[in-house]
Amino acid sequence: MDRDSKKLFHKVIVDLLCLGSVGFPVLMFYMFGSPYQRGFFCGDESIRYPFKESTVSSNILYTVGLGLPTLVVSNNLPIRSPDVSSMSINVHKMGSQYFVNNIVGT
Repeated sequence: MDRDSKKLFHKVIVDLLCLGSVGFPVLMFYMFGSPYQRGFFCGDESIRYPFKESTVSSNILYTVGLGLPTLVVSNNLPIRSPDVSSMSINVHKMGSQYFVNNIVGT
């Protein structure tokens, strides 16, 4: 078995392990789990009040929801990797092998 086929084999194994680690518990919950039945109490005071349109305006929601994560990422990127020239990403190496090599560091 040559080096390229070993790398491909390792990629397939890592992908299958990732898929299995998520898929198996989901399958078990689907086959053997039963959802908790919920309802509501007819005399509940909180559901008797009139409906309010919105408590937070859409502009504030979009600003905080998009602006805050962008600000945090843009501020932490130079701190986490001060040498930006070393951050080369090969587009063809996206997937589990990219994660293992570049994120985990093995």
